[in-house]
Amino acid sequence: MTDTNADTAPASPHLERPRNRFSIPAEGTDNLFTQSWFPICLSTEVSVGSVIGKDFLDGQVVIFRGEDGMARVFSAYCLHMGANLANGKVSGNELRCAFHHWEYDGLGQCIRTGVGDKPPARAKLFSFPTEEHCGIIFAFNGVFALYPFPDLFEDGKYTPDELLISTFEDPRPPWPVDPWSIRGNTPDWAHFACVHHMNIAVEDRPDPETTYQYDKYTVKFDAPVNRQLPGGEEVTLEYKAQITGTTLWHNHGTFNGRWHFLLSALGIPKRGTSSHYYVAAVHKGNGSDKEEAEAQEFIAEITDMWETMLDEDHIILRDQHYDPGLLTEADASVVKFLQFVKSYPRAHPAYHFMR
Repeated sequence: MTDTNADTAPASPHLERPRNRFSIPAEGTDNLFTQSWFPICLSTEVSVGSVIGKDFLDGQVVIFRGEDGMARVFSAYCLHMGANLANGKVSGNELRCAFHHWEYDGLGQCIRTGVGDKPPARAKLFSFPTEEHCGIIFAFNGVFALYPFPDLFEDGKYTPDELLISTFEDPRPPWPVDPWSIRGNTPDWAHFACVHHMNIAVEDRPDPETTYQYDKYTVKFDAPVNRQLPGGEEVTLEYKAQITGTTLWHNHGTFNGRWHFLLSALGIPKRGTSSHYYVAAVHKGNGSDKEEAEAQEFIAEITDMWETMLDEDHIILRDQHYDPGLLTEADASVVKFLQFVKSYPRAHPAYHFMR
């Protein structure tokens, strides 16, 4: 038997991991984040006359609701001596700092001080463009919104007043990935087949050039699929879907022939993490006890399927080192989406106000 001495064995240099030549900077690289609509909190967290603080874009913001009922999202720190305004009080439509009682109006401008000195003209908080939809408060990362918040019910089938709407926040800690990597699951039809047990034949593969309609800020597509539920039952889903920016996904369509709506919204409390907010909606029916009970049963079924799919994704994403490497023909739709993300605008105009 020949004894091989390790000292004389050939050197084994490190091998380079096969990977693509294009890369996408992580959110927060150079203190920049994608300019998208981000969910900040549930509407129910901010009653009239209250203020709360939240992590956002690796900094701090406050959300308060004045007597006019509008939710406002401002940078968190008073421009006098940096006290956190989450400890302040709301009066009318104004927010008062707990420290020296500087008061900020609904636009973030300081209009008076606690001792009567004239406020400095530059004493204005960063005010995020803010919208409230389906029980969620959203803020846009920018001085102004580059595009409107999407029309969630543009199909015109039903108005929000005709719907039973269920809104919730994922109770798990923020997922340790960027929102755009989660949104990249949407055009990844192979992941739907492998992870979520959806029947997609090879001949039915979506064509990235015709199935997905891209513009500067959105991706739209239709998706008819069948899903195998854990108990063996098959359900048929047909829907029109839209990705808006790098954080929002919504669809409206049918679940075994019944109309439903879903929204997934991803936030960034701290860099390298994603918070999750979800909405499911179904038609209330004609108002009878029978149809109301059927609507409750249907939305529970939709929500249960949705939560099951989240659990299936979470097992993977919580430990994934997202870095596209060796790709095949089936990944063409994902590549196109990642190119969309790579060219997407980034900024952080509130950076120095939030830290």
